[in-house]
Formats: sequence, structure tokens, C-alpha cells
Amino acid sequence: MATCATWRPVGTNAGRPFSGDTPPALLCLSAEIEIVGPKGFRRVPLKDFYTNDGVVRMKLEKNEMLTRIFLPESMSGWQGAYLKLRIRGSIDYPLAGVAVAIKKNGVVQDAQAAITGVNPAPHLIPNVADALRGSR
Repeated sequence: MATCATWRPVGTNAGRPFSGDTPPALLCLSAEIEIVGPKGFRRVPLKDFYTNDGVVRMKLEKNEMLTRIFLPESMSGWQGAYLKLRIRGSIDYPLAGVAVAIKKNGVVQDAQAAITGVNPAPHLIPNVADALRGSR
């Protein structure tokens, strides 16, 4: 069963959900990011970048910025989709969004899913591959 992060009380900054379309898709593809700052460059998995805290959302030090996104070659051949619930038909933040990526050869061999708009950070859902492996 999928789990979601715990919400803080509504009305505080910490209760605001993360509303971005791209991060859940990148999480499904095991993306890594490059961050540059006064101490040089560092590369971290995207799944470790977000704090799940609605106030300090990202693990960035003072004067750091994200410079590049890397997708591992092992994700070549995966297929994916992203769907979002929104109020208007275009140019709108998601009220909820889900990204799914699968590796398939007749049947699902591996899979990942991530959500956005419902937590203070985009969230990679655990055990998706176990639930989908072998299905058509």
C-alpha cells in the first residue's frame, strides 16, 4: 500500500503542498541533480533533494543553485506518463499529479510512480514495482 507524507496543520507555511509537474516524472526516472555553490559542485539523487518540509523545501545551502539534471542510461527504454488534476484547462498548478514510468517487455519488469500536489514535497511511492511486476 502506498504511503503519503504527514501534513502539518493547514494555515501554516508548512502545510502548503508542493505543486510542480516535472519533479515527479524525474523521480520516476531516478534522476540525479548537480548543485553548484561556493564549496564547488555536488551531485545528489533527486529523491534526496526535497525535505518534505513546507517551509524549507529543498536541501540547498546558502548561495547554491541547481545547474544540471542527469538521467541514468539504465532508464533508457522506459515508458512513462504524467496526469494531473487542475482547475483550469491550461497553465495551472496541479491540485494532484501522478507520474508513472515502467520498463516493459511483454510484461512489466520494473516500475516507479511519484505524486505531487498532495505533500510538501514530490513523493516517490515505495513498492510500486512489486505491485506491478508481471502484469500486462
